[in-house]
Amino acid sequence: MCMDNAIFNELTFTPHRGSNACIQANKKFDNGYSISVVSGEGMYGNINFDKFNESTFEVAAFDTNSNFIRLTEFDDVIGHQTKNQVTNIMTALRDDPESLRVYESD
Repeated sequence: MCMDNAIFNELTFTPHRGSNACIQANKKFDNGYSISVVSGEGMYGNINFDKFNESTFEVAAFDTNSNFIRLTEFDDVIGHQTKNQVTNIMTALRDDPESLRVYESD
């Protein structure tokens, strides 16, 4: 997949639910699909405030009806994703969201 590193920079991280120990960002794409990216204490991601590019993130993806797109075989979210892995998920949601539906049941 072609990586569009600029797409990650479209995320604006803010404190998650009033906690300075967690951050969150959400983005809705023009096609109606969206992504939630979180990191920090109690999340499946670790923030490195000194070297943010080395942080990992928990990701959830949503279809145009705000339903989860299952990103792993057993869960709706995928944890400990690097910046590049988040970028790949964002690019797929923007350009080819059906490619993420490998774990959807019939």
